Amino acid sequence: MPKRKKILLIGIFLFVSVLFLVIAGVLFYVHSDHAGHQIQTRINDRIPGKIMFKDYTLALTKGKIELGNILLEDPEGRVVAGIDQFELRILWKELFYRNIAIQQIVIKNPQVRLIVDPDGNLSLLRVFATPKAEEFPQPPKSQDETDRSFNLMIHDFLLENGALIFENPSQGLKANLESIRLNFSGNLGEQAGVLNLSTGKGAIKTPDIQAQIETLRLSGSIKEEQINNLRIEFKTPSSIIELAGSAQDILSEPELEMIVDLGLHLPELREMLFLEPEYTGNIKGQLLAKGPVKNPKVSLDLTYSGGQLGNFEIKESIVQAIVQDRIIKLTPVELKFVTGNVHLDAKADLQEVFPEGFLSHPTSSESLSYYLNIDINNVNLKDTLNETFESKGRINGSIHAKGS
Repeated sequence: MPKRKKILLIGIFLFVSVLFLVIAGVLFYVHSDHAGHQIQTRINDRIPGKIMFKDYTLALTKGKIELGNILLEDPEGRVVAGIDQFELRILWKELFYRNIAIQQIVIKNPQVRLIVDPDGNLSLLRVFATPKAEEFPQPPKSQDETDRSFNLMIHDFLLENGALIFENPSQGLKANLESIRLNFSGNLGEQAGVLNLSTGKGAIKTPDIQAQIETLRLSGSIKEEQINNLRIEFKTPSSIIELAGSAQDILSEPELEMIVDLGLHLPELREMLFLEPEYTGNIKGQLLAKGPVKNPKVSLDLTYSGGQLGNFEIKESIVQAIVQDRIIKLTPVELKFVTGNVHLDAKADLQEVFPEGFLSHPTSSESLSYYLNIDINNVNLKDTLNETFESKGRINGSIHAKGS
């Protein structure tokens, strides 16, 4: 072997050996506790709050990072969030196709407390708050920079066993949710995604409302301007509201098709809304809506099982309403008392009030036309009004009104 060729081979061997040792050293360092501490220090030097984590694993070749026992503190040193485990996996090969592809994000047992301060700022955002953008103006992007932008894809995002506390002291609002599970995937370039959200027990309290939550579920998918398979379920200890539907052209001329089923327990609703009179019985109903949002066709059917509504004893009530082409019709509405009944028939024409549909600015209310018919048949006041009123006698009559 010629001497020059032998020297070249030895040089290549030495270069490869040194490169291997450098790469091995870098990989060993990024896995070390010192590297994890340096990462925390660098991050905390650039944000008002503080991020701390104890467990740290980084596998660059696999595009994987794991953090454990994470705590987030606001600038005053108060803990606003904690996460038992965070895992992120990135598909490096997708970068060649101008995609930032996240294969998986897993967040386990997050505990978050969101408090709105007097200036309207959320406690969690104050951890990462930076000076306002206008203090550091950014140069406009050129067309070439816009064309070189990357697409974001998330194959699997999973949040398990989360807990949320939200407080707005200035409005007297407090809310909390337990056992939160969130799973979604999406492609920003295709404007597409799939979402599934569920929670366990929770509560909402304001000066006007106090409600207990049993479960909350939300699922659906979106593709460009279309929402499909939308499902929402809101359940309290004694009541339930369920929604199913779809929508299209949501950013231009939105159209929808949905069904809402509800079952309300009035004693629970009375406590929830702090109502003084007595309310008993149950309401079951269904709402159907279809068509453009600005001018939908809507039908509503409600049935009241009977009981006490304020000062009135009612045996049963049926309400049917239809909205079509901005005309509202109530027919029939029937109130059955222990003795006697009341029938109501009404219509309101809103076509001149909203000439371009319900999303348009209304004109004068003088453009409204309506009629109202009420028939009262043999209503016994003693059986109808509660004991607060010492009333006797029966009522028969009719009320007719029409105008614009």
